[in-house]
Amino acid sequence: KRSSAKGNLLSIEMDPTRADRVASAVLAKYASLHVKADGWTVVAGIACVAPDNHVCVLAVASGCKCVGKLEKRDDVVRDGHAEVVARRALRRALLDDADVYNLATEGECWLFATAPPCGDAAIYALDDDSVAFSGAKLGDWRREDAQVTSAVRLKPGRSDVPVERRSGSLSCSDKILKWSVCGLQGALLRAKFPGAMPLAGVVVSSQPRSSSNALAASLDRALFLRAEHLAAACRARPPLLRTRVTDVGAELAAQRGAGKPSSLIVAWWRGCATPGVL
Repeated sequence: KRSSAKGNLLSIEMDPTRADRVASAVLAKYASLHVKADGWTVVAGIACVAPDNHVCVLAVASGCKCVGKLEKRDDVVRDGHAEVVARRALRRALLDDADVYNLATEGECWLFATAPPCGDAAIYALDDDSVAFSGAKLGDWRREDAQVTSAVRLKPGRSDVPVERRSGSLSCSDKILKWSVCGLQGALLRAKFPGAMPLAGVVVSSQPRSSSNALAASLDRALFLRAEHLAAACRARPPLLRTRVTDVGAELAAQRGAGKPSSLIVAWWRGCATPGVL
């Protein structure tokens, strides 16, 4: 069985600049949208790395909120976390631009985010020997004095939210695992786009109060190793989900949690003239 260290080593040997170039391309595209956020936000995007190592951004998003259970409505985006919105935008790009499918299947799709995906990947060691707590909750929503790792979690929410209003959305860490094994296009679009579109890598900006090594270890545990276990359980081929930490976007990461969170969800995808804003 391939070890996590070997998997990440292969990525580094193949192209040591890939993580930085993916992150830079996503942030450059987001900056070109000239979004005027009304608070701190998380930026994420999905880019395709072609066989010649050219990076093409397919989708970019920002967001940081998740809506709990409401009345049944079809016009509510419940999961507004940037990684999930970026993947929604990618699926829209598939429908709008036939070339996106060719790019995604001929190259590798990488996800970049300025914050660790909520859930298991957001549990990492800090410089003062404490641990960063994830807001995502275990299925029974019990209060944790020490965080349980390698567990499935639901989207962040206050522990005192009534049961009937709690979020039923899986954490971003768990959704990313699913994309890495089952494909980014999802079951609904697989009939039209049957080719393999696995998520090949996840890049996260370095975080304040934590070393890159500590964050890398968390991503390795939460994404790389769990993806291998999920693939085995699904009897799927072992995914090549690589995880990397980059200094690109560190200034945005440092702003997270300072002041109020933005109320905006922004999404751009290849083929759209102007970004969608909710």
